[in-house]
Amino acid sequence: MSSEIKILPKLYDLMLSKDTDCITVKEYEYASKEIDEIGKMTGGWIKNQNNAEENGKKNL
Repeated sequence: MSSEIKILPKLYDLMLSKDTDCITVKEYEYASKEIDEIGKMTGGWIKNQNNAEENGKKNL
């Protein structure tokens, strides 16, 4: 899915930040949970849009 492709680089940046001690483990945990939630929301939105297009409707 294209949303995963756009989110994965952010996760890698986040892991690198943690590994180089630019952020704490607590900050990493918080940020990774937030990025995961964004991915879930984006995936749900895309799924909703695809279903709406299949049904001939446009949900915004």
